Amino acid sequence: MREYELLVKAAELRDVDTDYRLHEQAFLNFVVQGRKKSGRPVYRRFKQFFNYAQEVKEVIEKRKKEKKTDSRFSRLSKHLKEKRGDG
Repeated sequence: MREYELLVKAAELRDVDTDYRLHEQAFLNFVVQGRKKSGRPVYRRFKQFFNYAQEVKEVIEKRKKEKKTDSRFSRLSKHLKEKRGDG
């Protein structure tokens, strides 16, 4: 089960990387064309367009929440810990 969770997390992080590359390309295309009325670019920095660190953080937090709400296995784990005297 742990290996599966790691594979899912890795796949989601890979998707974030793919989105990053797609957004980066779109950003570069946009920078060439996108301007405000004043002539300045709408996005002055790439991070304003796509925040990679925030996207990674959201995937990790999402996985943590899903792990906490997996009642089917969490109840079993809790029961086994109680039997062993760990919790």
